[in-house]
Amino acid sequence: MKKTAVLLLIGALSAALLAGCGKKEEPPAEEISLAEVEDLTEEEPAPAHEGEVRSSLTGEWIDEEIAARRPFAVMMGNTKIATPQWGISSADVIYESPVEGSETRLMPIFQDYQSIEKIGSIRSCRLYYIDWALEFDAIYGHYGQAYLAKDMLSEDYVDNLSGLSGALEETMYFRDSSRKAPHNAYT
Repeated sequence: MKKTAVLLLIGALSAALLAGCGKKEEPPAEEISLAEVEDLTEEEPAPAHEGEVRSSLTGEWIDEEIAARRPFAVMMGNTKIATPQWGISSADVIYESPVEGSETRLMPIFQDYQSIEKIGSIRSCRLYYIDWALEFDAIYGHYGQAYLAKDMLSEDYVDNLSGLSGALEETMYFRDSSRKAPHNAYT
């Protein structure tokens, strides 16, 4: 008796579920004529950005001359004593990564660096930042380097400007006497 009641209940539930799965009738699709399609495709093109191209760093429209420059990537300190950082608000891309302990360094990448008053404070290179600068074919600016980065910086394919190079120390970089070293090197 119980078996029959259970089977009847299962049958009733199955029938109810199957009845709810019926195909619903959809309204007929609206027909569009060929002339209407042609009207939609004959819209005027978006206005051209004469003298501008899309930035390879941001995708924004920038002047062709600025876009033709190689980007400049630079190492910056990111500790309380290294702040405020100069020029960072003009960066197109910013990397942040740990260096030692709980400290991090920043590597802003700039396309339009000639219009920036000063950038810094400039700090020493770390090996993995070189790879990130190379991804953008950027010239890499730093003030010295970690031991592990020395060999890679000497490779022909790495264009870098070190503040420890005697020729560049006073040409490319300068020291701000109002700040304590090593947080006083700028470009």
